Amino acid sequence: MLADLAERLNEDAIDATVLEEVDMGALLNAIMSFVEGKPVGSAQRNLSEVINTFLSSERRHRFARIMRKVISVTTEPEILDKPSVVTKFARAMEDAQDAPDSMVGKAALLLFPSCFKSES
Repeated sequence: MLADLAERLNEDAIDATVLEEVDMGALLNAIMSFVEGKPVGSAQRNLSEVINTFLSSERRHRFARIMRKVISVTTEPEILDKPSVVTKFARAMEDAQDAPDSMVGKAALLLFPSCFKSES
């Protein structure tokens, strides 16, 4: 799956190994969980557990802005108000975030365009 994504991104410096190193698989599972409305590729029982577990890893903090957007357009926004989720996001947002023009941002836009439509 990551090899296919790397090919679709169509950039010489990006291959499946690079995507694996940045934990793209975990990001895709987290996004899919919220798109599907239930945990995907995860042992978690609900979406609060999915995002709390996802953001427990410091290397995934850079994806917090992406996940906040996904959550806000795919599920009940109340999940973002749960104290445990608020705490995880507050800590994660202290770190630099991937932008839409980053490798990860481009991949998210490519695979989940409906999650990132501009509200105009």
